[in-house]
Amino acid sequence: KDATKDATKDATKDEEPAMLEFIKSMPLDTLDENGLLKIHTKFIYTSFDTGRYEFPPLTFAHIIKNSQDEDFKFIKSNAIPFRFVGVEIDTTADIKDIKPMMDAPFAFSEIEEYVYWGLLIVFLIALVVWIKKKYFTKELKQVIEKYDPKIPAHVLALGSLKSLEEEKLWQRSELKLYYTKMTDIVRLYISRVFEIDSLELTSDETLNALALSKNAPDESVITLLRQILQTADMVKFAKYNAEPTQNENTMRLAFELVEATVHFSQSESGGEEEITVRSQVESGDGKNGDKEDV
Repeated sequence: KDATKDATKDATKDEEPAMLEFIKSMPLDTLDENGLLKIHTKFIYTSFDTGRYEFPPLTFAHIIKNSQDEDFKFIKSNAIPFRFVGVEIDTTADIKDIKPMMDAPFAFSEIEEYVYWGLLIVFLIALVVWIKKKYFTKELKQVIEKYDPKIPAHVLALGSLKSLEEEKLWQRSELKLYYTKMTDIVRLYISRVFEIDSLELTSDETLNALALSKNAPDESVITLLRQILQTADMVKFAKYNAEPTQNENTMRLAFELVEATVHFSQSESGGEEEITVRSQVESGDGKNGDKEDV
């Protein structure tokens, strides 16, 4: 008779039907009607199978406050019959396709992190490139050589190669400049003697033009030129670090090429105009004035 909301408790899980799965219970709702306390609550269950079930009586306990020992009194609810039914299907209707996917609205917050990371990476790359150009790339040099057309081509070439050898560029780690000057000398010699514009051609184009020229030399001479140009291209464009013996051998090949074609040079016609050879050489990772084979 004097039961209160403090003297109630939920049903025990042992009384749940085996085919039901407990979800949650709702808060208790109490109502006092003329000394009679009514307690309402809801339990949410689910089932994954159709059929008829009977929810068993739930056992509750309340404390009789007027008793000295606060005795418990147990009461039970009535059994609750219920049934789970499946979704009714109209077998006479057309079969419907599944619903299409819903388009979720775009929100910048979804890609915000990726955008910031991308901008940071681009900034760091740009910073590295700027620092490299500003502090680690040496200024572009211009090597300008003028020659007197009255001097025979072989005499000028041999003298220039000798002067280059005495500069000891590769010994001072100026390997790229060493090979650039060497190829300039050889290309100028080829241009004068065989009347091909080697200074404006790539290595492969120079070799092809030399082989097809009206005064084409022996295959051995073309082989010498190929070895010189290939080594020089590797050093200038592929950052190849040639060995000291290879540097000396390439210079020796250049001397041999000129000496093997002296007879062409001696028959060279006069009246040539003065030519200026400009080769841009960078002592770093920059571009070279020579054309690179592709």
